[in-house]
Amino acid sequence: MQAPGPSGVSQPEWRLIRLRRDGLPPLRFEGILLAHHTETQPSAAPVETVWHELALYRVATGGYAAAIVVHFAAAALAPRIIACHAVLMSELNLTIDWFERHDAGQDGVPGLSLPDVTFDNPAVPPARLLLQAARLAAMQRDIIRRYRIGVGTFLLTLAGQVP
Repeated sequence: MQAPGPSGVSQPEWRLIRLRRDGLPPLRFEGILLAHHTETQPSAAPVETVWHELALYRVATGGYAAAIVVHFAAAALAPRIIACHAVLMSELNLTIDWFERHDAGQDGVPGLSLPDVTFDNPAVPPARLLLQAARLAAMQRDIIRRYRIGVGTFLLTLAGQVP
């Protein structure tokens, strides 16, 4: 339920929001969710999949907060969060730039969501190293490609929602 504002126009209901951030204290603020997007996984997705969840909030004290949560699922593991990124920005265009500049290729975790390349083992033949490196590069390209598609979809839906 929205409370009427001074001119009788409904105002959003602000709520306390807490966004996790890797290696930093969580962001805490009063705000309202403006847009949310989770990448959809195609039915032909590989057994191991990394996907991104994006969210944009308007902050009660002014400005915007943005979050990118990175998820991972594999056949033998329950889906889990492997990375959390969040920022506070003073302007919407800076927040949008943050989403667009995010390097999704860094969101994979070698040995978990990405193959672990064994460069330090002299017993591994060079051909095997090349195959491991090629698989790693292909998986990173796929993560980046799907993130960019997700950001494009997210920003298109956002364009119709934010004044």
